[in-house]
Amino acid sequence: MGNAGIWIDHEKAVLVILDPAGERTETISAGHSEGGSGAVQSYTRNDTTAEDRLERKEAHHFNRFYDRVIESITGCKSVLVFGPSEAKLEFTKRLEKLNRQGLKIETEAADRMTEHQIVAHVKKKFLSATKS
Repeated sequence: MGNAGIWIDHEKAVLVILDPAGERTETISAGHSEGGSGAVQSYTRNDTTAEDRLERKEAHHFNRFYDRVIESITGCKSVLVFGPSEAKLEFTKRLEKLNRQGLKIETEAADRMTEHQIVAHVKKKFLSATKS
């Protein structure tokens, strides 16, 4: 059982898993589909319906992305979720909803970071927690 740090935005998640066997880093892409935002161009009475359908499709896409990330941290006892966008909050909400293993979850805001900065941040967070 280890600890996980997840830097996440709507494009990708960078996972750092720390356990007794060592450290593992993995990047999971959100895998956006073609076609951009798909915003409705004309204004008709059907716009709201099309927009709602688009929002549901996008939510389903992100839930699949978040579920792939959650699958990658199975067996961890504690997770730090951080990043620059609303994705960290959406992901945390999904993680809490699906949290069947009593995972300790912490969330914090962070700017864009390189992979090395992400690894260093996660190590600092969990190593300082074990010393206290």
